[in-house]
Amino acid sequence: MDRKLAEFHFMGIFDIYREAYKVTVSWKKIFLQIALALTLPLAIIYLAQIEISALALNAINQSNLQNLDLTQMGNPKYTGNLKTRFASEMIIFNVSKAIYGLCSIILSLFMTSAVVYTVACVYCSKDITFKKVMSAVPKLWKRLVITFLWFLLIQFVYIFIMSIVVALLMLLLLESGILSVDKLAVKSTNSMSVFGMILAIPFMIGFIYISFIWYMAAVVSILEDIRGIKAFKKGKNLIKGKIWIVFVTNILLQICNTGILFSFSSLAVHGEPLAMVFRVSLGILCLVLLVIFIHFGLVIQTIIYFVCKSHHKENIDKSSLGDHLDGYHLGHYVPLNKDEDVQLAGTMDRKSEEFESMGIFDIYREAYKVTMSSRKIFSQIVLALILPFALVTLAQIEIVQLPITNNLSNLIFTLFHSVLLQLLTSAVVYTAACAYCSKDITSKKVMIAVPKLWKRLVITYLWVFLISFVYSFLLIILMVILFVVPGILSDQVALKSTKIMSVLVVILLILYMIGAIYIILIWYMASVVSILEDIRGIKAIKKGKNLIKGNFWIVFVTFFLLLICNMGTVFSFSSLVVHGESLAMVVRVVLGICCLLLLVILIHFGLVTQTIVYFVCKSYHKENINKSNLGDHLDDYHIGYYVPLNKDEDLQLGGNAV
Repeated sequence: MDRKLAEFHFMGIFDIYREAYKVTVSWKKIFLQIALALTLPLAIIYLAQIEISALALNAINQSNLQNLDLTQMGNPKYTGNLKTRFASEMIIFNVSKAIYGLCSIILSLFMTSAVVYTVACVYCSKDITFKKVMSAVPKLWKRLVITFLWFLLIQFVYIFIMSIVVALLMLLLLESGILSVDKLAVKSTNSMSVFGMILAIPFMIGFIYISFIWYMAAVVSILEDIRGIKAFKKGKNLIKGKIWIVFVTNILLQICNTGILFSFSSLAVHGEPLAMVFRVSLGILCLVLLVIFIHFGLVIQTIIYFVCKSHHKENIDKSSLGDHLDGYHLGHYVPLNKDEDVQLAGTMDRKSEEFESMGIFDIYREAYKVTMSSRKIFSQIVLALILPFALVTLAQIEIVQLPITNNLSNLIFTLFHSVLLQLLTSAVVYTAACAYCSKDITSKKVMIAVPKLWKRLVITYLWVFLISFVYSFLLIILMVILFVVPGILSDQVALKSTKIMSVLVVILLILYMIGAIYIILIWYMASVVSILEDIRGIKAIKKGKNLIKGNFWIVFVTFFLLLICNMGTVFSFSSLVVHGESLAMVVRVVLGICCLLLLVILIHFGLVTQTIVYFVCKSYHKENINKSNLGDHLDDYHIGYYVPLNKDEDLQLGGNAV
């Protein structure tokens, strides 16, 4: 590492760019995985915010123009109602923008943690995988959030002080007679322009300087054992003597990013004269370029940290830094109870190691292999259960548009939907586990086992439903309290608290969504536990909660990517088939069939993936699965009665997997 530090000391701007390119190309596989998992969603949010903001503002303007009655413009009541409607629409618009902003910040911190950590591991010659990066990200993110909150506080204080300075200068100019209150807009235009430029220049310099300190402090928080205000002080010291290197590298990247966003806005969003195909192509190009520049910006940010360290003659010991990085993914796991342990059986040792080292794409690849190896039985399950489930899902979208639809019919559809979901989950998980145990399985055996599996799964599902209900009920109580209090205040006070209420609502909704996703992921694991182990209900939920510890990001990303695909398919069906009146009927029918087939594939693939993620989590916690015991456990479901496993009996995979 010492020789490398000497090279860092003499690096110029273009040398830094060249080094960032070499690092990215040398480790393109892992950086591609990070880009797909984190950078791409962030870039999509950036561009989607531009598109949605334009659509929302246009919709608000069109709505107000349609509701504008020129004959009643002199009516104070009508004018007041129009203003109230416009204000409520703008509040909704601003709340949605705030949600987008918070999501962007959260993803940005995740992505910064992942990229900086990976680049540092590259320079330390660490054996790095995507799984190790994602297991380290939560701990890195917590450290980075503390530093980011200090950055926000420093920015707020800086803006507050500058606002006081501006106010005092304005008062001084008014007292001196340079500015006149009565004729300020007419006589003081030139003076105000000069005054504004004088204040804007030092304000922007200070703002940029704080941003540069944050760039360094973010890397310091990850690669050193300090965070918060201490990381800011360290970042401030690091950029001394290298301020122009930091300035030019960041400004060039910001210009490129701004140019991409401007091109997307002007050509893709507002480029009405251009053909739709051309606008879509430009949008995709802007998305790809934005992903590339965001990634390179973070790699360069890490390299600049090493350049600044070298400039200040600060030694970086490769061994110490490597140990520091290893500490992020050597997390402590609270072991399960002994009676719930799943032990490894001799011949499965090799396969267990393969499960433990699986990343997200390895899981998807394994799901594909399992599906293809047992495609006959899976195709029968698809026709018997998954196809009806997909039909119900898409039919519900069509039926709710009919005027005869009421709450009772929606309830019936929801109940039928839930019953089918538990049935097909039981069938697919059971079949996938049989495939790993090399069991002789037929559709008849699966259908015999499904009713018993379904009963166990329903108990766990009802517990999850109860937990979700209590969680949502508590949020509703909190929201009622927040909305009732301003309602009993005077109109003036209630009006002033609107912005505060909007911020509180956004914060509550984000916290609620985080909790809801966590509950879903626990159910994601608990449903497999209920089928493959001798526990169900609240015990299965606790076991599922323990399993996702340390592997949360593997579970989250696999689930989230499949959820996006499912939602995209359903949205495409709704917009193109149900509401696609402008399309020919033949085209709509073909698109409907394509959406149905795609949804069937995604549902089946998601359940197989869910089973594999269970084995990955078990392997991560060093819990072994005995092939013989698991096979006996699965056989008991179709022998006519279910014999529970002994509590001391371990449940592990053994033998060669398919």
